[in-house]
Amino acid sequence: MPGSPDDGQAMIRFAEAARRLGLRFIFDIGSQVSGLSAEEMGTSLVGAEVMLCNDYEMSIFSKARQAGPSPICCGSFRWSP
Repeated sequence: MPGSPDDGQAMIRFAEAARRLGLRFIFDIGSQVSGLSAEEMGTSLVGAEVMLCNDYEMSIFSKARQAGPSPICCGSFRWSP
C-alpha cells in the first residue's frame, strides 16, 4: 500500500490507518518533508516497509531526527524510533 498524500496531517492519518489495519505500507516523505515535525516524521514511519526519499529529503529527515542515514538507507527496514 503506497502512501503519499499531499497534506502532512493526511500522511499521518494514512500511516495510522495502515498500522491499525495491519497493512504493509510504503512511506514517501518527500511531499511533506518540510511540513512535518521530527516527531511526526518518526511516528509516521513506524511500521513502514520502505521510506522513499531523495538525498535532499534524507538530509532534512536525518537532521530533524538527529540521526545519520546509514541505518535506513540500504535494504528493507522496519522503522522504530
